[in-house]
Order: sequence, then C-alpha cells, then structure tokens
Amino acid sequence: MPFTINSIKHPSLGEGLVRSLMKWAIGIVLTPFILIVLLAVALYLPPIQNWAVKTVAAYASEEMGMEVSVERVCLVFPLNLGVDGVKVIQPNDSLPQRKDTIADLKRAVVDVQLMPLFDSQVNIDQLDIYDLKMNTANLVHEARVKGRVGELTMKATQASPPALPRREGAAPAKIDLGKETVDLAKIFLADAHIDVALSDTVPEDTTKSETFWKISAEELAIENSVATIHMPGDTLQFKAVLGRVSAKKGFFDLYKGEYNIASVDWQKGAIYYDNNFEPRLKGLDANHIALTNIGLGIDSLRFLAAKDSVNAMEMSLRIRQCQMMEKCGIGVKSLTGNLAMDSLKLTTDFDLALNRDVNADIATSTLKANAIVDLNVMDSINPGEVRIYCSEWVWAICRNRSWINGRGNRLPSNFLPAEI
Repeated sequence: MPFTINSIKHPSLGEGLVRSLMKWAIGIVLTPFILIVLLAVALYLPPIQNWAVKTVAAYASEEMGMEVSVERVCLVFPLNLGVDGVKVIQPNDSLPQRKDTIADLKRAVVDVQLMPLFDSQVNIDQLDIYDLKMNTANLVHEARVKGRVGELTMKATQASPPALPRREGAAPAKIDLGKETVDLAKIFLADAHIDVALSDTVPEDTTKSETFWKISAEELAIENSVATIHMPGDTLQFKAVLGRVSAKKGFFDLYKGEYNIASVDWQKGAIYYDNNFEPRLKGLDANHIALTNIGLGIDSLRFLAAKDSVNAMEMSLRIRQCQMMEKCGIGVKSLTGNLAMDSLKLTTDFDLALNRDVNADIATSTLKANAIVDLNVMDSINPGEVRIYCSEWVWAICRNRSWINGRGNRLPSNFLPAEI
C-alpha cells in the first residue's frame, strides 16, 4: 500500500505539514517581489537617495574622466525628481593646472508619468531648469558653446499643434519612442546668454544615418536673451538680442528636411554684424552693421531641404510687419510682403517705407517693388542678374554690374542715393 498523506493516522499532523509547505512556498515566491518593493520604497528615503547619488556620481567621474558632484536630490513618487547643485569639471586641455567647468546647474525638476513608460512613451508633466552654466570646451569638435541659461521651463497649454493634435490637459512633453514623434507644449526660455565659436578644423563625418523623428511644438517663448556666433578664426561675428520672441505652431520633419512655423514675432530686438578685420567707416558700413529697435512679424515660414531633388532647397515666408533702425541713421519704418527662395533665385514683392527716424510719423521714402535675384549674381564667370520691378521702371544689374532701366537705357552712376 503506497504512502499518502491520507494514510497518516493523525490527520491533524498531515494538515499541518501541508500548511507549512504552502507557507514556505508562498514565502519563497514572494520574497523577490518583497525585496523589489522594499528597494523601490528605500529609493524614496532621503538618506538612501543621497547615498545612491554619490555612488552614481563617483562612477560617472571615473568613466568620464571628470569631476561630477551633486549637492542634493529628491525623488517623490512615482517619478518626480528634483536635483540641486550639479557640477561637472574637467582638466583644461592646454593648462593641466587649470580646470574647466563643463556644467554648473543650480536646480532642475522633472516629473515623468510612470504608466506610459511601459508603452514606450515618455510623458513629462514638468521640466524646469534654473541657472545653468555650460561650456562644451573640447567635447564637440564642430564648435565650442558656452554661456548660461537663467530659466528653461515647459508648460501645458490648450492649443493644438498642426501635425500632432494635443488633448486638453495633455502632458507638456510627449515622446513616442515607437513612432519617433515628439509633441511639445509651450517652452519658455529667459535670461539666456549663449556664445558659439565655430571651429575651422572639423573632421569629416563619414557615418551615414537616417532619422525619422517628427517634432511638433505649440510655442517657443524667449525673453531677455542674447545669442552670439563667431565664425572660424573670429573673422566674422553675429550677435542677436532677443528681447521678446514668440514662435508658434512649429512642425519639423527631420527625415524630409521640412520645417514649418505658423508665426514668429520678435520685439525689442537687435542684430549686430562685424567683420573684425575691417576698419569701421562712417555712414552705412557693410562690414559693421548694427540694427536696433527691431520689430518683426513673420507668418507661414517654411523651409525645405530636400535630399533627392534637383532643387534641393526651398524657403518661403510672409512679412507681416517689420521695422528697424541702422546706426547710420537710415530706418525701416515699415516693410511688408512675401519672400520665396530656392537653390537658383530669390523672389520678393514688398512695400517698403524708409525714414531717417524710425519713430517719425511720416516716411522719407516709400517704395513698392518686386525683385528677382539670381543667387549666382556675384559669380565671376557667367553671373546671374538682379531685376527690380518698381511701378513703370525696371531696375536691373546687368552682367557688367551697371544699372539699366526698363526701357533699356543705362542709368547714371549717381542714380542711387549717396548714403546707400
């Protein structure tokens, strides 16, 4: 007769053995899950967080060859992370006794939704960055970027981007890793001062890669910021003052090379262009241009950089409003019209009002014209032409660089105003 639990003369002893085996089995099965839960809970305890951050910072310092430090971190359930006092320092490549600060971040806050992560979606409810100082030093061969950002935040709005409709109450940032799409709400940038120095020795990129990402953004708002670009050798310098800028409803298809922005408004702006190796002259100096009091409104901005096309570049926009003042005293009282450009020519039609004082009520000169400019007009061999259609006149630069009118007569050399 085979031995079974039922064959035991004391049933209570058999039942107790079964219950004990079941408890042990359940305990063995649940132990890994309990440990994972305890570990997850421990990550929300400040002492454990500080220990983990120091361990990760030490590992990052060793792997990157830099000094990485974090002052404080705070993680709130489920994925609301706050970080204070992040510093990344590396030795100077020319002077070993000196050190370069790559990044110095006062505070950053990011809040990520937990459940969408299981569907390969990153939904960010909050992203705030305050007082960031940065310097790429020699980390990027193409350029050196340094400066500071006072505030960078993302906020939710109720408007809908053109390509990726946004639901009311949706996250300020939504990244779909499967579909390769990025959907952004309002991005706010303030008190940023960025300086970019382009390198004259850029290694050729021989890697071939394709990106299919599509980016949609409701609005980019910039206040009290400055961007400066230095060409290789610091020969040319461009500086833009962004007092208040708003760009709305943007869509960018990185694979097609298509970029669209519904509207751009720029107020309290300035542009400075300098050829650092040329002397400064009185009057309108083409090597040193200073445009101030800029007020610019642009609609329907579109740029296409096609990969497989004879006409590889197209751009179009409508100037809704434009005014500015040059340091020589010539001002644009108003400028409206359309502009279109491709790889071969530039076409415009515009209404222009010039003034010695951009704030004056009456313009000194007005002009309504259409222009067609061949982009090879400055070529030494078989150059293109410039045609300006103004009322009954047609002004054009012919191949010998002289001006002719619509009747074929050559205009005198003093036809244009002396200050231009």
